[in-house]
Amino acid sequence: DTFLIKDSLSDLTKQPFFRTHFSVETFFYITGLLTSYIALGYTKGKLENFNSIAYLVLRYLRLTPQLIAFMLLTSLLPVMFDGPLWKMYNDRMIGQCHRTWWHNLIYMQNIIDNENICAIHTWFLAADMQLHWLALFPIIALLKNPRIGLIFAKFLVLIFTILSSLIIYIGQLPPGYVVTTKSDFLDEQGKPSELVQFFHKPWNHCNVFFIGFIFGVYLNENIAEISSKFRMNKVCFFE
Repeated sequence: DTFLIKDSLSDLTKQPFFRTHFSVETFFYITGLLTSYIALGYTKGKLENFNSIAYLVLRYLRLTPQLIAFMLLTSLLPVMFDGPLWKMYNDRMIGQCHRTWWHNLIYMQNIIDNENICAIHTWFLAADMQLHWLALFPIIALLKNPRIGLIFAKFLVLIFTILSSLIIYIGQLPPGYVVTTKSDFLDEQGKPSELVQFFHKPWNHCNVFFIGFIFGVYLNENIAEISSKFRMNKVCFFE
């Protein structure tokens, strides 16, 4: 019954299950935190110790071999299993890989032809890589002048929050996945919905990433004090 389904989906207790996509922001926050914390720790806060090429290339080399292996393995899926729904779901997941696989290799699958993305869940790798590239600029600013670098990072938080809000307002997008054609996970053609395409874009996660980035800076500055307090509390607890 359609009305029973509607009532069930509208139940407040079920809403956390429809909003679980927000949990991915935790990973963007942690990535931002580690980006600044490791960069400052490795360079000792000195620009001359920072290698921009290594910063960009090493992450690509670390992630790409696994991504290539995954795409090669997915090419075997069509012949490995069978069933009444197998082809439909298989086509939705990897049906376009034969022509958009190269988007994944340059980590642009969430921007270029996102409707035909190869393996929809790889959008996170692309967004994560793009934010890593973008973080190069506040890192350099931070190493040149810590105060200016922090202001720059805070400015990025503000500007991307405004940008995402404008996109949501102009596009009249809902607050999360709702079981409708416009905002469900996939549309009627089995392609990423309008909301999902919005969610895949890196600029919609920049604010969370750079909040983590800013916290990583403060963590680097105060790690000795934090560690000392933690050890003291640990001793007091066990005593």
